[in-house]
Amino acid sequence: MENKERAPDFVQEFVNHISAQAMVQCAIPINGDYLGYIGINDCRAPRKFSAEEKNIFITATEIISIFLTNKRIEQEKEKYTDALSSILNHMQSSVYVINPQTFKIIFMNQKTIELFPDAKIGHNCYTAFRKQNAPCVDCFIQSAESASAEENGKTLQIYNLQTGKWIGTCINWIKWLDEQQYCLINCTDITKFKTDL
Repeated sequence: MENKERAPDFVQEFVNHISAQAMVQCAIPINGDYLGYIGINDCRAPRKFSAEEKNIFITATEIISIFLTNKRIEQEKEKYTDALSSILNHMQSSVYVINPQTFKIIFMNQKTIELFPDAKIGHNCYTAFRKQNAPCVDCFIQSAESASAEENGKTLQIYNLQTGKWIGTCINWIKWLDEQQYCLINCTDITKFKTDL
């Protein structure tokens, strides 16, 4: 708007309220919706904004729009991640993720933390869960890594000396944040079923 006198009444009422004599505005679109707008006001006198000024303003608005769009996507991802973490933490079975190349723990749900309070993200799984200094002789991660994809979801029965319990261990391969294949392990205490046999 280069001259408020030529603008509709409702626009004149608005610019009078903010004491603007001339203004330029650019909408901020995000995914087809308008989040709002960015405006520049000249409160001194009516004026005409040059094409260069308008182009600079449009470019700045586009940059801000891209930033806000990416920010919204990140926030949605965070909400989704928080929801998944909440689901996993309310499970009554132990769930954790291992990097098969390093044997490092990269995720543990709340049940796993309760069962192994000394285990930390970044610890070796064989140390955290079995108090050993090297990969276990019966390491199911190594055997699963060489297995075919069709064996995803295979369940093993493993006795854990540290806890004194039989564990039903389900192994799956998943693509992690770095696009690499990691080992998702879901463990359930089956001691009662073993001793009842």
